[in-house]
Amino acid sequence: MYLCFLFLHKTLKLNQLKTFFYYTFLASALIFTTSCENEEDLNETNTPIAINEGAFRAKYCATQEYYLKMAAQYPEIAKEQERIDAMAKQYASKSAKKSDEEIVIPVIVHILYNTPEQNIKWSQVRSQIDALNRDFNKENEDLSKVPNVYKDRVADVGIRFELERITRTKTDVVQWRNNLFDITLPEKGGKRISDPTKYLNIYVGNFSPDFAGAALSPSGRITYPERDAVLVNLTHFGTEGTAIEEYRKGRTAAHEIGHWLNLIHLTGLNSFKGCERNGGDGISDTPKQSIDYLGSITYPDAVSCNTRDMVMNFMQAVFDESMFMFTNGQKDRMRSTFEPGGPRATFK
Repeated sequence: MYLCFLFLHKTLKLNQLKTFFYYTFLASALIFTTSCENEEDLNETNTPIAINEGAFRAKYCATQEYYLKMAAQYPEIAKEQERIDAMAKQYASKSAKKSDEEIVIPVIVHILYNTPEQNIKWSQVRSQIDALNRDFNKENEDLSKVPNVYKDRVADVGIRFELERITRTKTDVVQWRNNLFDITLPEKGGKRISDPTKYLNIYVGNFSPDFAGAALSPSGRITYPERDAVLVNLTHFGTEGTAIEEYRKGRTAAHEIGHWLNLIHLTGLNSFKGCERNGGDGISDTPKQSIDYLGSITYPDAVSCNTRDMVMNFMQAVFDESMFMFTNGQKDRMRSTFEPGGPRATFK
């Protein structure tokens, strides 16, 4: 599997982008492991951890490239995606008032560790769940930074996340690199997911240093139900502990759960087509953009497709401090997945 590298195809101003690095990878040999695992009752038992914060700064999401590879290999995935997208459009066009009933999603966090330092503290897991609940329910303090032009688009998505349990699995895999979703496969040194029709499975592990997170697109579940999960690098998870400074608001998980609920990047599935050919993200209240932004971006410095880009949206790839909103259109698209016949209907 290839990682989804978010390359900028035009040069940005220096004040728009902090230093970031691009990496290429050699294929890794498959490592078979024996796993020692246990489920805990949410008690804190781990010691603090130090992390090298100079390791990397850029944020790469593997979700969309992973989807494109799957859809090319399995036509049924592309067909299912068309069905889900049609449901989303129908839901968004409803003239009747849509339900604002709160949706509660039970979460199981799977921690895969090779060293004691990677076996993150309970409080770090708790901080991530709290961050998700703030960001999905319009409770984050930095909403005050939303530009006036977008204030009426800010959404209270109405989704609550409840931490069901944590599992901890000792693995011989030193670092999860090319085949990222192997972390869900016991035969590859991973941990099997819990029932994905009842739980959101979030995996935290020591991934490649240029990788932030990934999620299985909802259409992918029909072929790969055993991989229906969200992956987050331990350096991008939660608001403390192993999370490095640029990603200490827990927003990599918010971004990837957006993918898990059928959102895509604001540049669309392919950001290299330019403004005229770029299909965007299929949502009416997110301006079309042709640039994938990285680092720390300040509105209104970012402009493409003749509009000020919504750089503060959770489906961007900027640092956590620069993203702080979902739109009402994104809310509709996410909530449509819980409708009868939708890919996440079993959670409602």
